Amino acid sequence: MTAPAKIQAVRQAITQAWESTVCRSDPAAVVLPASGQPSLPRQGVIPLPYPFTVPTAGPEFHLFYYWDTYFTSEGLFRDERGDLAKANADNILYLIDLLGYMPNYTLWQDLDRSQPPMASLLVRAVYERTGDQAWLAGARVTLEKEYAFWMTRRRGCHGLNHYGHHGTPDALHRFANFLSSRLGRLPEDAGDRLAFAGQSLAEAESGWDFTPRFDRRCAEHYAVDLNGLLYQHELNQAWFCEQLGDGGAARWQQRAAQRRLQFNALCWDEAAGFYFDYDFAAGRRAAIPAASAYFALWCGQASPAQAARLVENLPLLERAYGLMTCAPGPRPDGRTYQWDAPNAWPPLQFAVVAGLLRYGYQAEARRLAGKYVAAVVANFEATGQLWEKYNAATGGVDVSDEYPMPPMLGWTAGTFLYACEVLA
Repeated sequence: MTAPAKIQAVRQAITQAWESTVCRSDPAAVVLPASGQPSLPRQGVIPLPYPFTVPTAGPEFHLFYYWDTYFTSEGLFRDERGDLAKANADNILYLIDLLGYMPNYTLWQDLDRSQPPMASLLVRAVYERTGDQAWLAGARVTLEKEYAFWMTRRRGCHGLNHYGHHGTPDALHRFANFLSSRLGRLPEDAGDRLAFAGQSLAEAESGWDFTPRFDRRCAEHYAVDLNGLLYQHELNQAWFCEQLGDGGAARWQQRAAQRRLQFNALCWDEAAGFYFDYDFAAGRRAAIPAASAYFALWCGQASPAQAARLVENLPLLERAYGLMTCAPGPRPDGRTYQWDAPNAWPPLQFAVVAGLLRYGYQAEARRLAGKYVAAVVANFEATGQLWEKYNAATGGVDVSDEYPMPPMLGWTAGTFLYACEVLA
């Protein structure tokens, strides 16, 4: 059990640090959403109409990111900064209205992918705290646009969804040049090199850049986390319809039921008692157990019996200081990835704790929350910083990296404050 005084010291540091991660754009530069896509090409940072948070106060990741922002905002709610969390939500809705989807981050020249679709979760979190039905009515219409993006541009023949990209050949060439600094040697053949870059862009859209989870063919897998989040999006839209009394709930509930049925048919492995991404190109489930399986608990797709099996299988990934990203093992390509063992990433700790609580596994949720809190506190004491990720086995910052790991507020702080709430 981590001492309360040590936890409080981290909480105070977080409270004092939020403002250092808040950015504001020039109001005169903000582009008004229109019926079509804004005139391109543009260069530089996309200006946003409301104040927004970036993951770190340092020079790294100093843009507005998609799924990072959701977990950051969960921390802001818990630290009496709901105004800033709502501003984050309004900026995401603005970008969906402007572009038709929420980009990975806000650079005009990199509008070639999204990230895990967290918008409906954040909209629901804002509405549950404000009760503002006029705001919700507008947000619900915007969320229809995001859903259309995923269902028209990232949908497979089985009715499930996969990560991908919509980059031009020039964008793929640029991304291939970037990849060499992260992953080392790339295929020498020009066609193979572009194909590798395209699959890597899809991994970047997954947020897991980069990982062995998809066998380097991310765009050919129905991802467990993505289909969980879209299932929750469908359930949230049904709930929003009920809140607004506009009569559209049944349509969304039917979509969610269809997704759950197909998802369990393809991604659930009864013998293993675990969810795996489905490789639709090869017609089989992926081989590596990953923490993404627990999104099926967070988003409510598992049956009680499936949830029990997932809890039984926590030892596949759980270590002394949290849940590893993927189960350890030899990697056929010999590469080292950061979304892999032994790393414990904050958003995955959030998802598994929330999922366990959703199914009533309070003791297990508290155990994992306590492990994450212990890692954050110990490293804060040693370094004076919160970090992007931690080592699930050692509890330190001796992690598998593809770049020098930056100090982090963002989702590290958000997950820490959520874990503290679970432990309270």
